[in-house]
Amino acid sequence: MIADLTEPDLLTERSELSIDERFSLLADPQRRIVIERLDRTASDVTIEALADHVVAELNEGTLEAAAERRRTLFTLHHNHLPRLDDHGVLEYDPATGTVTVS
Repeated sequence: MIADLTEPDLLTERSELSIDERFSLLADPQRRIVIERLDRTASDVTIEALADHVVAELNEGTLEAAAERRRTLFTLHHNHLPRLDDHGVLEYDPATGTVTVS
């Protein structure tokens, strides 16, 4: 999980986001983990890699059952990644499952 209370660079670079939008994007633990992970990478990431990372972070470093991974993939694909894409934080291509820092 994100240990410090500083705002990730991915959000501070988006000056067009209001403070309410930033808090809304950071309100969900899965989105915080995705933002933190993308904040530390310079390359594209697959949704599968993000799902594995989110599940491991939420379960203290261990990958849980396949059902948890499927739920995480579902929520990333249908909720969190499109929402972050809509706010210009990242670019998500649902056809390829690729996430790119915008």
